[in-house]
Amino acid sequence: MAQYVSVRFYKLTAEADHKAFEQAFHSFAPALGVERVMLLRGLSPNMFGLAPSQFDYGSIHIYASLEEASYTVKTATDLLTADEVPTALKPFLEFWRTVHAAPLEENVVNGFELLSDKPCFTASS
Repeated sequence: MAQYVSVRFYKLTAEADHKAFEQAFHSFAPALGVERVMLLRGLSPNMFGLAPSQFDYGSIHIYASLEEASYTVKTATDLLTADEVPTALKPFLEFWRTVHAAPLEENVVNGFELLSDKPCFTASS
């Protein structure tokens, strides 16, 4: 079964803590159905002439499958209002709260299945 991919774009408000936002991604550990998360920093105008981004950040969330993605979203959403959260899921829930907190989120583009994931290029390749 193909992996499910969610691509998210963020514009942080003036009062948002950029370091705390980045730290949520750096501290992330796979949980529930999320296998991998990549954080991207938006490129501002630069001297290299590359296209800048209109967003501060982007992220790519890779789930084991569409079913796992659905389960993860439902479970995490339910846990946001739960009286008790399993200890093992507390770090994941903190990540979920940070990444999905309004007004950080500007745009969400979902609905991709991962068809190819080539190995990263290394200097020895």
